Amino acid sequence: SDTFDWLDQNNDGALSKSEMRGEEAPDKREADLFTSLDYNRDNRLSQDEWHWSRRSFLQQDVNRDGAVSRDEFSEPAGAAPVPDTPAGRDGRAMGQPVDVIVSARAGWIDTGIDVRPGDVLVIRAEGTVRLSGNANDSAGPGGANRRADNSPLPNHPSGALIARVGNTVPIFVGDGRAMNRLTTGGRLYLGVNDDHSADNSGQFRATVTVRRER
Repeated sequence: SDTFDWLDQNNDGALSKSEMRGEEAPDKREADLFTSLDYNRDNRLSQDEWHWSRRSFLQQDVNRDGAVSRDEFSEPAGAAPVPDTPAGRDGRAMGQPVDVIVSARAGWIDTGIDVRPGDVLVIRAEGTVRLSGNANDSAGPGGANRRADNSPLPNHPSGALIARVGNTVPIFVGDGRAMNRLTTGGRLYLGVNDDHSADNSGQFRATVTVRRER
């Protein structure tokens, strides 16, 4: 029947106890877990992507190449992901993505996330902002095809998404494909790289993930 076929997740013609309870098959669950951890989609889990202890990482890195392959991976038995200091005031655990709205008119936006030196900062962003009253003067997270002399990063595209840790020098984020290992710690802020925000409009939606080396 359709119900039997739906429950028989491994298609072996029989129902295990876990299948009868509607639970995912272990191999499927582990495959889905591996995919969710493999942030850069290279079919390897680096230590930055690993959510358990360093000891468990080394145990699974059988060939000692500094990464856990899909074949090597199995969810550590009885082990929960390593707890860490919450990333910020919202209480989210380290490694969980945090969505932040970055208004083009609001200056620096407090993400509520505290970072430490050595943390790997991953930011993905989407959206469009307008940088003046001119409807054609717009930019995505990567910025416009011009510069703004008095912007926080005058040598980078105007309107680009940028970040700052505490009161340190701003960091170019852009469309967020790069992963930046931080050299300083403090509160994380996001902003738009422009020198005059009063006539701006629009916003970016940024997803911030902080990965802490253990």
